[in-house]
Amino acid sequence: MDLYPGARLDRYVLLELLGEGGQGAVWKAKDPLGDGQLRALKLVGLSLSRPNDVERVRREARALSRLQHPSLTTCHALFEDLQRGALGVVMDYVEAVSLKKAQDDPRLDLALKLKVLSHIAHSLAYVHEQGVTHRDLKLDNVLLTHEFWQAPDRPENLKLVDFGIAAVSGNPQPLTALDTVVGTLAYLAPELIDPAHFSGDTLAPTLDIFAFGILGHKLLFGSHPAQTPPNASLIDYAMAYRHAQRLGAAWPEKLEASGLPGVLRDCLALKVDKRIRNGTELSLRVDRALAEPFDTAPYQAMEPPTHVEKADVIPAASESVQSQPVSVTAQTAIASPGAMLGETVEYPVVIASGN
Repeated sequence: MDLYPGARLDRYVLLELLGEGGQGAVWKAKDPLGDGQLRALKLVGLSLSRPNDVERVRREARALSRLQHPSLTTCHALFEDLQRGALGVVMDYVEAVSLKKAQDDPRLDLALKLKVLSHIAHSLAYVHEQGVTHRDLKLDNVLLTHEFWQAPDRPENLKLVDFGIAAVSGNPQPLTALDTVVGTLAYLAPELIDPAHFSGDTLAPTLDIFAFGILGHKLLFGSHPAQTPPNASLIDYAMAYRHAQRLGAAWPEKLEASGLPGVLRDCLALKVDKRIRNGTELSLRVDRALAEPFDTAPYQAMEPPTHVEKADVIPAASESVQSQPVSVTAQTAIASPGAMLGETVEYPVVIASGN
């Protein structure tokens, strides 16, 4: 795509490149026919993209167009510019920073982190009630607007973004191939990482609930609940979840059973039937937990955030490893201003057997 500031696509004039990657680019743009309003355009090159990637962009636009919630970005239009060979999704332009980056902001104290978790829980309640599973909930896909710091109670000051791999209930034509799942490695539920050992619906809201537990643990404690090393591989996660199940103890061990830690623990249940079922139940549990007297002591000595989430790690010698004909796709493409459109990387699901 030959794009530059001042170029016009459909009715929109490009102003500034906000991010780009292998799948396309995100531009800040102006709508001359809409009183000069600012928009964010997610642009995908039709000739350079795989058919499934293009269809995911279309489905993301359709999913967002039917969702109306203050913590979600509005999708205004979907267009194809045949002259430039681009597919475009038109969204609200939001001046914001990702929650991953905001972790390093000293203003994000415990009280504001709890506000963040409450807003995310309520946005998931709405999304799940509409029959949509996000499937890529993570720190990167939560945005805090510049107004959040002055008005953290307002849900519109937090945005849950990137519905590019969302699943809609009743969809007769899923894009995910048989024996393939999508998501971001560190946030994937056990039934996705190790389907031979952990059973569960690979499109259910419980996937988002598990990811919420990971996000909450990272936000409050600065680490993954499995205590996997930085750059942990899929093998590490599969082994950690099997090890936790073999121990038979409450997992994660450091989380108490009451209050908000208890909510996170129930989000992170390794067995789906023990996990919080959906966003509605989650939001009720979070509200109830935050209404109780809150012991801040466990959160005062937080570990430094761990931002890198995958690497190749050799399994322990006591474990024998067998690859299964299943793959996991780590999807990092996003649809938010100021962030990169990522690449898609496939991982073989590795099943570790042993005592």
